[in-house]
Amino acid sequence: MKQLIIYLAILISNIMMGQDFLGRSNYSCRGWIYKSSGINIAAMEIRQLKWIEEYKSVYVSFLEGIYIVQSIKTSKYGMVDRKNKVVIPLIYEDLGTFECPSNIAFAKMNGKWGAINEKGEIAIPFEYDKFKISYADGNPFCVQKNNKWGRVNEKGEVVTPFEYDEVMLTGYTSTFLKKDNKWGGINAKGEMILPFVYDQVKVEYMVGVFLSKDNKWGMMDKNNELIIPAVYDYISLLSKYWERTIYCLVTKEGKKGVVNNNHKVIVPFDTYNSISGPCYDTFLTSLKNKKGFFDNEGKVITPAIYEEAKDFDRGIAQVKHNGKWGCIDKEGKEVTSCQYDEMKTCFDIIAVRLNGYWGFINLQGELIVPCQYEEIQKFNGDAIGVKYNGKWGVINKQGTLVTPHKYNKSYEIR
Repeated sequence: MKQLIIYLAILISNIMMGQDFLGRSNYSCRGWIYKSSGINIAAMEIRQLKWIEEYKSVYVSFLEGIYIVQSIKTSKYGMVDRKNKVVIPLIYEDLGTFECPSNIAFAKMNGKWGAINEKGEIAIPFEYDKFKISYADGNPFCVQKNNKWGRVNEKGEVVTPFEYDEVMLTGYTSTFLKKDNKWGGINAKGEMILPFVYDQVKVEYMVGVFLSKDNKWGMMDKNNELIIPAVYDYISLLSKYWERTIYCLVTKEGKKGVVNNNHKVIVPFDTYNSISGPCYDTFLTSLKNKKGFFDNEGKVITPAIYEEAKDFDRGIAQVKHNGKWGCIDKEGKEVTSCQYDEMKTCFDIIAVRLNGYWGFINLQGELIVPCQYEEIQKFNGDAIGVKYNGKWGVINKQGTLVTPHKYNKSYEIR
């Protein structure tokens, strides 16, 4: 519990200082605490309520000390406070959380959707068949009526007319609308940012949107900038949403390559079997079943000459050449020559097998423990199990024996 309190304090502090962990700023919304937490804070909070057995279900509302509850008898939803006092009557067929920055919650009554404010007053009239919420700052809500989509603000005022067949939310300040089988994009103000010329759109969470036009693909970033023109036969995202630089795997005329968000070619187009990365600012390529590396500036670290290779880790990569394993650095130079039968990482050292026996090298490629062990097993922490003359013992990451070889069995702990 103490760790949870500390974690919550850090989250709240960061949010109040303008960070919400999703790329926005100047928010102080409880909802972001629940959504951005790596642990289920909501479930932990609800478990401490003494009256939860009185309801069919209980959820957090994103309002402090207010909970969404469902009646056992009627299955209707409403809200109560920590003392189980009703603050919004249990009259709704469905009820959602209060969303930032508007602090209204969508609810369902008589088969139609609308929204209420914190006092339970109607903010958006109950006349819509469906709704979609964009978590973008200031972005109106998408609602469907008579099979057409439009947008309304938190006061229920129509800001985008009901003339679209489909909508797609991006999670930031743009919304895609479909009309006459073509997609176009608008910003939070309703201004057109992309014309209705695209055949397909695909959202990549908190990164951007892939766009298809005339069977060619490109990309728009989360700032609504067209960063990769629609000239590629195929496109997929390689980088993650928290990384500053966007890297995409693209295909053109049967050849694969990698381009970044400045449309700079990082991995030149060729008939690669596969391309993976970025991993520690490097890309692993497979060409004619041989492995090689590029860095994130497009420089060749090593051509495709290795039978096998593993991603870079702490400045070195394990590679196999002529049936033997060694290590290279980011300049493509050998840290240790390809002389070992097998390699695997054990914490801050690398286990190597030679002539049927295991030893260890450090990250500089120096042999720190001779190849003398019959078997090895990774333990938690600074401990590695090693078998010598049929008996198991334990060494630390420096190769020092800390437990004598006297045990018949050892169990690997991951």
